[in-house]
Amino acid sequence: MIRFKQTSKEYGDCTADYEVILDKQYTVREFVSYVLSQKDEWGTIQIYDPDKSWLDYDRYEYRYGKLNDNIPTEIMEKKIVSISARGGWSAMDYILKLEQ
Repeated sequence: MIRFKQTSKEYGDCTADYEVILDKQYTVREFVSYVLSQKDEWGTIQIYDPDKSWLDYDRYEYRYGKLNDNIPTEIMEKKIVSISARGGWSAMDYILKLEQ
């Protein structure tokens, strides 16, 4: 479903930045389902917004196969344009750019 292409050097905490490459177009719901199937991972799913600082993106926490925050249905049904990520080991934060 997805592949990771490392786009930075490894940082001191053993994390790195990644471009997430999808094998087809996915909705947020489909991507979240995939992320939650990775039961040993935790992090956030953030929604890119060009009108906000990255610090203010809507962010939803997941941990070990469970979504800890409710993602609104209107977001879950949107198609993903691109995904970037940062993490390593079992932690991964994703930033999703969605179709308008």
